[in-house]
Amino acid sequence: MGPDLNSSQVVSHSEPDASSENARVSFHTNENNSILISTAVVYVKGSEGIIQPVHAILDCASESSFISSRSAEALGLRKEKINIPISGLNDASIYIRKNISAQISNARNDSQWEIDLLLVPKISHFFF
Repeated sequence: MGPDLNSSQVVSHSEPDASSENARVSFHTNENNSILISTAVVYVKGSEGIIQPVHAILDCASESSFISSRSAEALGLRKEKINIPISGLNDASIYIRKNISAQISNARNDSQWEIDLLLVPKISHFFF
């Protein structure tokens, strides 16, 4: 993982299993269509200073980073009010109303990054 994480991940709270490596590929099958999703395990410092592992979806084309509301609640970090439109396919837009700032690190905790994450209700039905 490089220092450009702010533009490349979406975080979803779930416990990685003991065999998880820092970079892996997840599979999702939907009506005979398989989708490869590049993911990594990152470590996020919660409100009480406890570092928690979370799965991140790596998206090098993303201009913003997102976190599910559920994950943000689990971390207990302070939410700030914002009003930012996010556009998607077919010019569909939603307004993001809250964000959090978080410190993320690698497994050895020898590299840390401050990152702003926009809160969304759900990342997808695969990552929530």
